[in-house]
Amino acid sequence: MHYFEVVARTQSIRAAAETLHIAPSAVSRAIQQLEEEIEVPLFNRTSRGLQLTVGGETILASMQQWKRETQQLADNVRSLKGTRLETIRIAAVEVATYELVPQAIASVRERVPGLSISLLVGDFGL
Repeated sequence: MHYFEVVARTQSIRAAAETLHIAPSAVSRAIQQLEEEIEVPLFNRTSRGLQLTVGGETILASMQQWKRETQQLADNVRSLKGTRLETIRIAAVEVATYELVPQAIASVRERVPGLSISLLVGDFGL
């Protein structure tokens, strides 16, 4: 997939091979195998180079989204380093959930990142 991404960016097997420091035949073979595996042509081969097909554009967009989401996940996990994840459970009558409880939750979450809150609302016969 990395070879595909470089070829898509450079629009050339030869330029991609230079970027990747491998033989053009290896890049070409990798692209051909990927096309055979997914049974979709990824590039239109023209005299001006390679241009993505609709299928190639779709795969490239999905790969880019996957990379962004993977980076976001890694960032989220790194931000938890040293953070103790806690869960608190709150029981409240309905009227308290209109303003008081949400304000209290917001205040606590500012001071305790990663806090999970479980809220039970109802008449508890008190």
